[in-house]
Parts: sequence; C-alpha cells; structure tokens
Amino acid sequence: MKKIFALCALSSILFFSACREAPLSVIEMKCGDTDVLAEVYKNRLEAIVGDKSLTLHNLVAESGIKYGGEFVVLWNRGENWMMITDEDTDAEKMFDCI
Repeated sequence: MKKIFALCALSSILFFSACREAPLSVIEMKCGDTDVLAEVYKNRLEAIVGDKSLTLHNLVAESGIKYGGEFVVLWNRGENWMMITDEDTDAEKMFDCI
C-alpha cells in the first residue's frame, strides 16, 4: 500500500511539474536602486522586486503593457521598462529601468 501511495505521489509531482507553463521571457533589470527579476507569461508577470516575490497581473494601458500588484506597477513600452511604486509613502515614485 505504501508503494502505491508513493508511486501516485511521485506521478502527481512529475505530471504537475511537466505541465508548468514556461515563461515567454525572463528579464533582469535595475529600477532606481531596486533589482528586479521578472518572468513574463501570457496574462501575468511573476517578479522578484528587491526581496519580495510578487504576481503582477495585466492592467489596461493606452500604450505598452502594464503589470500591477500589491505596491508596484511595471510598465513596458517597446524595449523600455518603468517601475511605479507607492510602497512606504503616500506619493508615487517612478523609476526608469535599465
């Protein structure tokens, strides 16, 4: 019985890891003094912003593509990225990313 359970558990892990969606692209950038590592998917962006792991979802944008979440928006227009954050203050802060 234990062997059957172990086999089922291993099969599930292998199945779900094989089905994990691959990112469309991976981007490393610096926005102001903050390091950002982002994986771009079809409808979201998985990012490490500083020391925080975030899932940012698509937002409506007049131009480019915006991804927003808890305290940050990452906005892409062509090859240019911008980070807008309101963490720790009431005022928004904008940073060009390189």
